[in-house]
Parts: sequence; C-alpha cells; structure tokens
Amino acid sequence: MSQFFTILTRSGAAALANGMALGQAIHITSFQVGDGGGAAYEPTLEQLKASTALVNPVYTGAINELKQDPENPARYYIEGVVPVNKGGWTVREVGWFLENGEMFAVTKFPPSYKSIPADGAATELPIRTYLAIGSDANVTLKIDPTVVLATREFVEQKFGLVDVDKHKVAVTTNNALHVFTAYADLQIPNDTGTSFKFMIDDSVDVNAGKCRIVAPVGHKISVKGVLSDIANIKTARVIYTAVKIAGVWKI
Repeated sequence: MSQFFTILTRSGAAALANGMALGQAIHITSFQVGDGGGAAYEPTLEQLKASTALVNPVYTGAINELKQDPENPARYYIEGVVPVNKGGWTVREVGWFLENGEMFAVTKFPPSYKSIPADGAATELPIRTYLAIGSDANVTLKIDPTVVLATREFVEQKFGLVDVDKHKVAVTTNNALHVFTAYADLQIPNDTGTSFKFMIDDSVDVNAGKCRIVAPVGHKISVKGVLSDIANIKTARVIYTAVKIAGVWKI
C-alpha cells in the first residue's frame, strides 16, 4: 500500500453496508484536519480502521465537493478547503465525517504546513482524496449553504465578478457576484432586477470594519425576518443571495 492513503473506518464501513442494504444515502458533510500529534505520527492500517476521531484535530470545515469518478464508479472524489486565515500547523491526518458525527473515512495525509498571513504567505490549502467504496453505494454530499466556503476557482468559473472596493450600486443581472475586497456599502438599486449575490473576500478582516448592504431608497431589507435600512455582513467567503420577493428585498 502507498505511504499515504484514505481508508474507511470500521464505523464508516458499517454505515456504508447498512445504507446499501436499506437503499439509503450516505451523507458526508464535514472534514477535519489534524497534526497527528507531531512528526512521530505513523499509525498502522488497523489503527486507522479502528479510529473514531483524529489524534489531534486542529480545524473543522464543511466539504465543498463530492463526486463520482466517471471512469470508475467505485471511486469518489472528495474535497474540503482550509481557508487562508487558519493554520500555523502541519496537516498529517484528515477525517471525513457523516452528518451524525461519525468518522466515515480517514486519510494519512502527506505532511503539509498550512501557512497563515503572518507567515508572509496567504494561501488556502485544498484537502482532496479519492475513496474507493463500491459502485452500488449511494454516497452524497449534504451541503449547508450557510457554512460552505467558496473556493476562488469555483467563484471565478461560475460568476461574473464585481469588485467592491468602495461604495457601489449592485448589479442585478448577468449572474454577477459582488466581492467585497475592502470595507464598503453595496447599494441595492431602485426597481432593478430581482436578485444578486455577494460575498466578502478572505483578505478583509470582518472584525475591524464594515461591509454593508444598503436598502433601496424608501425601502427596507428583510434579514431573518427583521426589517432594516442596512445589513451588516459578518462572515467572509460565504456566498449570500439578496432576492426581491413580493417587492421586499430579503437576504
């Protein structure tokens, strides 16, 4: 076997067998990375199969992508991303988790140092693996859109980008995604379009300033049922949608 690999845990294998027997989907929702407790991390295959948690988890995130290999239906590609502002440790282990919190599979990962901006290198760390689990398995990705991070590659391929580095009026056509790269206000235009998308780039410190959506003149924005003139956006790298329903803009 290769020095680095991904394998089902025993609880994962049991969940998979049960799902296949009952015709139920297996929902993989999150991942964790860990440092393995240090450079001495050298688990055996049996230890990994028996594991229910990482040795020393340092970051937990939502999975961005899960898809079946078109050339080999028995293999699934899984990906998560450690964001720019998380790190300062070396990734040696990765856990892939079901929605009930069980560790479905575990990866012995090539040691990879995750830098942070203070190191002078602001980079994401994609965590990717292939997992062979059987062509008859119904394995799906269950996404919570409020927590899934958007990779730069995904954003650039899917949307027409509008840079928001100063006060600007929103573009409500052409699938435009407004990306705050500085503290600014994004004004919703009067009587134009019915939706637009926006997000805050991870280069912006959301704790030190404000990125805001401003209601059309004479109107309010509904945020979780509360009407307001202005909505403060407090989470970076989440794609939000503002949509006009029955004449009211909602986020």
